[in-house]
Amino acid sequence: MDHFFCAQCGKQFGEDGFHEREGKPYCRDDYFDMFAPKCGACNRAIMENYISALNTQWHPDCFVCRDCKQPVQGKSFYAVEGKPVCPKCIGADEEEDE
Repeated sequence: MDHFFCAQCGKQFGEDGFHEREGKPYCRDDYFDMFAPKCGACNRAIMENYISALNTQWHPDCFVCRDCKQPVQGKSFYAVEGKPVCPKCIGADEEEDE
């Protein structure tokens, strides 16, 4: 197989091999860009570990409070416009509204 190429970018496969979908071969980058779930924060493909919350998936490093950017994994949080917000920041929002 001297001429085996990615169906998306046309690059020849190297030592990394390929991924197949519906009978078509794809390089790793194109396969994940096209078919992997996207992170709810950065919108990049999720290739390995992820967190499922708020009806989407997140890279562990991206699952942070929308406002203060502190990690919320394993902690309580509120959902505001589809993003996690920590209790401290919710309290700050309420104080500003008064």
